[in-house]
Amino acid sequence: MLTAGLIGLTRIFDPYEQGTHDDLPPIAHRTGITLTEEHIEQFPERYIRWLIREYSIVKRDVSRMQWSLEQLNRSLGNLDNDSDQKRQLTPKIQDTAKQIRKSINEQVKKVEKYFPKTTEHQNLVLLLQQLDTLSKNKDAYLYADQIQQSVQQYEKIMSTPMINEKLTLNYVKAVILGVFFGQASILQPVFNSKSIEQHIEQLNKDFALPALRELQLYDALNRHSSDSDIVHVLEEYSETYKPFKDWLKLMKKNKMTEEGYDFFKNHVLPCSFIDGVPATQSYEEMTFSPLALSKKNAVNFSWNFDKNLPIPISAIARLIFFAVPAGLAVYNRRLGTEEFNENKRFFGMVMTQNTFTENVKNNNTYRTHRNGGSTLGEVIHGLLEEAKDKAKKIHKQSYFFIELHSEYQAKKTLLDYYHMPPYLASFLSTHGDKLFGIRQTQAKEKILRALLQGLDPKEAIYELLRQAIAPQNLNEAARNIESQRLADSAYQASLARKRILESKKGEMEMTNYDKTIGHVYEQGVKLRKRFIATRFTEDGEGSAHQAGGRKKLDGIAYRLLNTAKAGNASDFLDTVLRMYLSANAASARQNPSGGYLEVPSILVDGYKEGGLDFDTIAITFVAGLLGRSANDNRDSVQSNQSSKGDVKS
Repeated sequence: MLTAGLIGLTRIFDPYEQGTHDDLPPIAHRTGITLTEEHIEQFPERYIRWLIREYSIVKRDVSRMQWSLEQLNRSLGNLDNDSDQKRQLTPKIQDTAKQIRKSINEQVKKVEKYFPKTTEHQNLVLLLQQLDTLSKNKDAYLYADQIQQSVQQYEKIMSTPMINEKLTLNYVKAVILGVFFGQASILQPVFNSKSIEQHIEQLNKDFALPALRELQLYDALNRHSSDSDIVHVLEEYSETYKPFKDWLKLMKKNKMTEEGYDFFKNHVLPCSFIDGVPATQSYEEMTFSPLALSKKNAVNFSWNFDKNLPIPISAIARLIFFAVPAGLAVYNRRLGTEEFNENKRFFGMVMTQNTFTENVKNNNTYRTHRNGGSTLGEVIHGLLEEAKDKAKKIHKQSYFFIELHSEYQAKKTLLDYYHMPPYLASFLSTHGDKLFGIRQTQAKEKILRALLQGLDPKEAIYELLRQAIAPQNLNEAARNIESQRLADSAYQASLARKRILESKKGEMEMTNYDKTIGHVYEQGVKLRKRFIATRFTEDGEGSAHQAGGRKKLDGIAYRLLNTAKAGNASDFLDTVLRMYLSANAASARQNPSGGYLEVPSILVDGYKEGGLDFDTIAITFVAGLLGRSANDNRDSVQSNQSSKGDVKS
């Protein structure tokens, strides 16, 4: 996490992000950062200004409102100028006005708390009244453009510096910084009502001045100054910095005022994170809450049995840790299954074995994608595409992803880390289309995370097949379409899984089994068609009987899926053989000359050495039972394209 702090400092002192060009020396270089006295002196104000600009509540709120407006404008744009048609959209216009009013009202309460007698507060109250009137107007379709005007007015009013800065900073402290540092320094509740200048002053007192004093001592120790010079630094700041006062007192007590170098080498513990810097405090919850312990609970980490300094660190290290939130990407991640899930706020970063400056660039790309709502898979795809554009070293490149979720009050931290070795990077850059082409986002994420953890993703693919058997759709036609779509995704995932397994073995040609897997899939499709056709004919005519055949097939697919997940190849093959016998017997009764479906020999490969593994066979065959033929898919695409062409002509 210290690296995240270094990346955060490069962003805080980036002149392009600040929108200014100053005389500060560049902070980043190939192996890390160069932190000067000028950087530390400007850290408090730069830090606060960066947070306000990055997490502006005005931008965040307006972005959400614009999404609602886009949905409304899309509906309005699909209509002619016929007033009767627009009248039908009155409920939607009223709902949009209510939603936007609700969002604005949440911020108006905060403005009222801190700025109750301002013109801005009065204008916001009038804006709420206008939206309330519009949401109850039966002729709202005539005034739809007022919603857009209200959003623009809200943006203008809330962009007033005193309002935007106050509300943004309070939001950042509660949602972003509080996760990492609890109630340290400016995160105490009493600071919610204080000014920006008071926040900067407190950061200067708690972080900048201690780090500045230590940096001055570090310079004296490392530029081969005399012992008297070292003592002079301690004496100069002993009245304003307690650690210096304690060290000076101890040196005088041990009569070591003429042995400054020896004192700091043999009597003062060094910082655990930065070489050559003496430690002045302990790494504890207020330093970095997600991965730290209180002094009381850190007994196993004590140096020299000193309970007051279990993990010694410097004020410089603490300042860098305070910059960690600026170095991480912030995004929501869904945890759980498709049916039962919850969204949690995560913080993430990516590391490679490249130089520090390259890692900064990669993390800037990572943050840009995450801020745009991209999933982990989309982010990885973007990073690999950028790597391919810049160099041809992708086959030797590896990536390390870190994701963190923390709840300070609950003392709970979720830390996920994923290693993408060169073989996986090579696969994703050359054949990642099969994996990234999976259309079920949740399943794609689970498969990718399993791969990054070095696990076989078969469990995630089995879950995808389970969803294909019983998709969450009430309409029968829509249900069948969704089932086929999910089954096709499972087939694509099966192809991707086998290619990755081959890549992991060191095979350069990863597509050796593609045709064989495709053949297994088509056998499942053929059996499904025969099975449903015979059921349809024997049970009678009508869609209800065809649906009954589909239900029967779904029940068998469940059975096959359960035996496959249990690794029971014998029961799986036994069930498949019974399906073939049943389908062929029914076909013979209806049409004796119709021919038999032969049981494909490829299904017994799961018992052989060197053939397709059982899981690949089971996944692909069940996907075929639930999906459509590749030829059917191509015909559907061509039909859609030709119909679109007819409309255009």
